Amino acid sequence: MQFGVRTTIGAENLDQQTKLIEYFHILGVKYVAASPIYHSKVNPGIKTPSLVEFAKHFMPAFYRAREFGMFTRHYLSSISTRRLISTAKPVNLVHV
Repeated sequence: MQFGVRTTIGAENLDQQTKLIEYFHILGVKYVAASPIYHSKVNPGIKTPSLVEFAKHFMPAFYRAREFGMFTRHYLSSISTRRLISTAKPVNLVHV
């Protein structure tokens, strides 16, 4: 059985996106979607990460997911993954 996961990324886990991909890979997840948290009338105190910071951490996670044969995407209507890929430099991850 295949299933996917949709994550909400906030200030607390912004830099943990690659670790999330690695964790989901261990669980056998093949499809991962990420979306930055946002504030609204219901949750006005939420600290919203900037889209640039979200993208900065999403791209290494995107490349890591590709290494695992996983599909990952984001829910940003104003930024396409293709544009992120074309402007981002691949990051060499060091595993400890």
